[in-house]
Amino acid sequence: MTLPQPDKPDIDDKFRTIISDINENLVFLDATYGVETKVITFTRDLTAASGTVGYTGVGFQPTAIILFLSEPTTGRKSWGVGDVDKTNHTLMERYDGTLSIRTTWIGQIWTTLDDVHRAKISSYDADGFTLEWEKEDSPTGTATGIALCIKGA
Repeated sequence: MTLPQPDKPDIDDKFRTIISDINENLVFLDATYGVETKVITFTRDLTAASGTVGYTGVGFQPTAIILFLSEPTTGRKSWGVGDVDKTNHTLMERYDGTLSIRTTWIGQIWTTLDDVHRAKISSYDADGFTLEWEKEDSPTGTATGIALCIKGA
């Protein structure tokens, strides 16, 4: 029996809605406790070489990041967190649809058994953050990233 598959391009819209709702709820923390938050979105070409990429437009230097990555062609996704020490953790959907928890990386997209593109926090910068991307073998597609940047009081 084949189960119907969800409309995969809609996954990114669902992520954006979730992050938007979280960001609206964090406005209370901003006003009451001086916590700053900002959501930014980006894309990553999974065929791109390994290397660092800076993401700006946050308006402050984050102390933590919650990152969602999704690749709509395969439907693969990951949810990751990085703290003030740049310690990364991710819950990811692997190439075969199983879930796995990993450290070291804040985000990973597995397109096949051997093809993966992953990132870890390299630095927190004055107006955003830098991710160190690693490409293994030949992943394809374009991942959408949604980062909730947080600066504690």
